[in-house]
Amino acid sequence: MRTFIRILKYAPPMSSFLLTYGVFTVFYVVFNLINFSALIPILEVLFDQNEIATSEAPGTVGIGSLKDWYHYYFDNLILKEGKSSALGAICVIVLVSVFLANLFRYLADITLVKLRVSIISKMRARLFENIIELPLSFFSERKKGDLVARFTTDIQEIEVSIIYSLKVFLKEPLVIIGFLFILFSISAELTLYSLILLPVSGIAISGIAKKLKGNATKSQAILGEINAVISESIWGIRIIKAFGANSFAKKQMKAQIQKYAHVDSIIGKRFQLAGPMSEFLGVFTVVVILLIGGKMVLSNQGSLSTPEFLAFLIIFSQVLPPAKSISQAYTLMQKGLASADRIFELQDTNFKILEAATPIRIKTFTKSIRFEKVCFGYSSTPILKRINLEIKKGKRYALVGLSGSGKSTLADLIARFHDPTEGNIFIDNLNLKNCCLDDLRKLIGFVNQEPILFNDTVFNNIALGDANANLEKVTAAAAIANASEFIEQLAEGYHANIGERGNKLSGGQKQRIAIARAVYNNPPILILDEATTSLDANSEKLVHEALSNLMAGRTTLIISHNLELVDEVDYLYQLENGELKKTGIHELLDDGSLKLSSGF
Repeated sequence: MRTFIRILKYAPPMSSFLLTYGVFTVFYVVFNLINFSALIPILEVLFDQNEIATSEAPGTVGIGSLKDWYHYYFDNLILKEGKSSALGAICVIVLVSVFLANLFRYLADITLVKLRVSIISKMRARLFENIIELPLSFFSERKKGDLVARFTTDIQEIEVSIIYSLKVFLKEPLVIIGFLFILFSISAELTLYSLILLPVSGIAISGIAKKLKGNATKSQAILGEINAVISESIWGIRIIKAFGANSFAKKQMKAQIQKYAHVDSIIGKRFQLAGPMSEFLGVFTVVVILLIGGKMVLSNQGSLSTPEFLAFLIIFSQVLPPAKSISQAYTLMQKGLASADRIFELQDTNFKILEAATPIRIKTFTKSIRFEKVCFGYSSTPILKRINLEIKKGKRYALVGLSGSGKSTLADLIARFHDPTEGNIFIDNLNLKNCCLDDLRKLIGFVNQEPILFNDTVFNNIALGDANANLEKVTAAAAIANASEFIEQLAEGYHANIGERGNKLSGGQKQRIAIARAVYNNPPILILDEATTSLDANSEKLVHEALSNLMAGRTTLIISHNLELVDEVDYLYQLENGELKKTGIHELLDDGSLKLSSGF
């Protein structure tokens, strides 16, 4: 119930919705009841059992006198117009009431559609905002396919189950109450028997539903695994084919599919059991009512006539579908609640990089970036140990070390992609934790080993995040990045779409687009993370020239084994076993790596 209430918090003001939906639903129920109330006079005319005893109005109003009022109006109609005319009038009333009932049903459903769209849109937006705010360390420990599954299939499960259940729980009880009102007016005794028998179905269905939620949670988790495998396989399709790993990929996917099929089969069996069980229990209840009511009519006990008993059975049969809908909705809702729990688990994560309550705005970089006894690690694995480092304005620093030594992690700490587990980092004597995150990151330009490009135009990839971008500023950035020539040769120039991950461009072209993006906002601080790795000689030369243009006049941190870049730095540091050591360049080895000498 707590999860269900939390979902409703995404709805617009519920008081307004409930009033509108309630009014339309009440009118739907009233006009729907008129249809079935007309059954008794129709049956009495057809069976010729209507006895016209009086034309005087009853003295009281209530459930007990409803039958008397019905006889008063209907008897007068027969007295004045005859039975054929009375039958025609009743048919007209039925047609009009059916039209009005369906009109108000449509208006109620439209109101619910607006609620559904509002809830789902807000949930998706909130979830995406939450994902975007999570630190990089979170994504290194989670499978991206599972995150995608929560954003897509889990949200969709909530849409088709929770919102459907909400409709059932709001409408069907009113329908049942309305029908019971009519049934009480026909025979209070029979109605009481039915009220004793109906809850049996609900108890049986609730037992199935309780077991369904746990399996639904497993099902959604496995679906996330499947999404992860699909995502990785499509992304690495070239490598899969090149290494003849098709069978391995198929085997991996088959294992996940079989696991999902097993859990989904259990869910399907239990979910499908709810329908037949409620159907059987419903028919069982009708049979019991038929037996009791039939004896009352045959023995002439009470005031229940044959037409009234037939009308009672027909109307009671209409109570069963909404009762069945409620039991099925409760069962279906468990799947939605399992998905909602997965979404709220992600929203409640406390791994976020949080700004100070009153962050300090920083627009310039004037002195230095300073690490003081900084430590960092993932879980219990230490990556950086007591790092002390000062990066002075206008100077170039190189950071070298074995793969996995923490070079990129140290650079990420500067932009607060992570927070140190111990120690502090300062920019111009301001602790990064007290700075405005957006201001801090606008001071930094990034060029990574693998250029991250989006399925968009060249223009939008260079001006990423700038709502007021202009072509002049974009072309100026492209010129610095040695990218203008190849961009202008594209069919649509700066407005050409570069494909998913920039797959319409070569490696060198993608890297120069990334460099243009880094220089676009003219940041005073530059971080180059293996920016020329995996490029051919010609591309590396063009990229190197672009990087040299980019570094001019900027404070630069270079993570690279490229001698040409490292040779241009003012300070060189080596990371070894998480510790930072000042070193110097001795020579370039045959394998292209640097031989480093201690001291400086």
